[in-house]
Amino acid sequence: IALAVPDLSDRLLSERLKRRQFEVVTARGAAEAQVSFDAAEPDVVVTDLNMQGQSGIQLCEWVVTNRADTPVIVITAHADQAQVTGA
Repeated sequence: IALAVPDLSDRLLSERLKRRQFEVVTARGAAEAQVSFDAAEPDVVVTDLNMQGQSGIQLCEWVVTNRADTPVIVITAHADQAQVTGA
């Protein structure tokens, strides 16, 4: 599982997955995620919608272009309906 983890709540998710014996690769932003995920070839990508630099949407677009067979789960704590719909 690959996680783009920009904040504390996402790091908590990472720790919970690791405790359940999932192999987790983390990144603090989309650019770091692209490098890490390219090397790790994850089975699934979990990303926050809002990150430093590129957005979670841009990371999704990168995954679709470069790893089209990898599912992406987008999470957010923000209630902006336009952003959620865009995801």
